[in-house]
Amino acid sequence: MLQGRVVNERKRDHEYRQQLYTIQSEIKGAHTIPLVAPNRRFTRSAKFRLHIFIEPQHRGEGDDDEGEDRTQHSQYTSSPKVRRFEPDVVYHYYLFSDMIVECTAVMDGDITLKRTYRLTNRVLAASLTPNRCLRVVHENGVIYLQGGAMDMVNWMNDINRRLYS
Repeated sequence: MLQGRVVNERKRDHEYRQQLYTIQSEIKGAHTIPLVAPNRRFTRSAKFRLHIFIEPQHRGEGDDDEGEDRTQHSQYTSSPKVRRFEPDVVYHYYLFSDMIVECTAVMDGDITLKRTYRLTNRVLAASLTPNRCLRVVHENGVIYLQGGAMDMVNWMNDINRRLYS
């Protein structure tokens, strides 16, 4: 009985790895991540509009506290960098067990890696905002995504499941 369970587990791991290799081969630039990693699982994909991207602003990026002793301060300023995006631009997103991959699609159908959001250090649950955005806190900031209602609910549930499992 135990031997059968081990065989099934190895088969499942092989299938997960094959799925990651397939996704990695479909995304130009994904080999730089790489997507295939131990314990990484693909969860789902969807197309969303990136509404707002918030990231901490590193010291030296526009601060004016010249002459201050920076050894006493954090590497980040207190004011984050907020970027708003064109509402008509749709990105392809892939949700994995430990990260989100954002891709662009060009006219010839090629999907190209744009950026990754690591979910390894999340402390806040993903949520739906009153203005119908999916809010995801990742390792280096916050993203607000807009898309289909069911896609956003499914993504929120899958991301939050990581907090409680």
